[in-house]
Amino acid sequence: MPRKKTGKQDKAQSLAQSHLPAMDTVLPTEQAKAEHANANNRTNDRKEEQRIASIFVPSTFSVWMQTWLPIVFSGLVVIVIVVQAFIYKKQWDVMREQSNLLNASIQEATKTREVENRAYVGIKEITMNATVKSKKDIEIILTIENTGKTPARASKLTSVAHGFFRQDRLIPRESLVTQYYAPTQFELLAGNSHPASIPIKALTDEAYKIVANTEQRLYIWGRVEYDDVFGKSHWTPFCFVNVSNTDGAFFGCTSDTSFGPEPDQGERTR
Repeated sequence: MPRKKTGKQDKAQSLAQSHLPAMDTVLPTEQAKAEHANANNRTNDRKEEQRIASIFVPSTFSVWMQTWLPIVFSGLVVIVIVVQAFIYKKQWDVMREQSNLLNASIQEATKTREVENRAYVGIKEITMNATVKSKKDIEIILTIENTGKTPARASKLTSVAHGFFRQDRLIPRESLVTQYYAPTQFELLAGNSHPASIPIKALTDEAYKIVANTEQRLYIWGRVEYDDVFGKSHWTPFCFVNVSNTDGAFFGCTSDTSFGPEPDQGERTR
């Protein structure tokens, strides 16, 4: 059987219980404090997360820079390349023009050197051993001379023609009485001369009468061909007229004869 509590035990138990804190009043307060602290911690954590996220999330300016900066940089690179290309082209044009001027200057200097030092071959004089009036065979001597500074190679009289014509008429070139070809070549040193003989048969009495009555004169014309030491070929035309059938004097052809000499010497490159 259970033992009955004595009065003293009951009194002591009730006194001890009166000094203990009330569970209903203590627990809600501590719990509220804990919840409040937890809420503050969560708020702080969210703020910290937002702060950290704001660090790593790019701003509008950063996004604009990331998007347009490469485009702008690429555009600047293209502009620099275009400007450099334009400058290089101008420099190349200037260099090419300078090169052309230099080449032209070299060519002009070379041409001047050749002109100053090449051979110049022509007829120094013309003589005859008999007059037309003598009605004898005539030998025309053409003295070919090199007045240049270098030798003339492969010099030759390519063609010589003669005929009797009136001085006041224009004689066509095809009106040739005879032609004489001298293919023999010779080298003519600077300052030297070379004789060439042109034979003309004597006129008959009847032919001379026609020549005398019509005031015709003996013409000799042709050209001399030669090569210079610079690898170029030249020719010199000539024309002479015996102004009097009674002597052996010759003069250069005047402009009223269509078979007269050309104004300048000819030239061709081999």
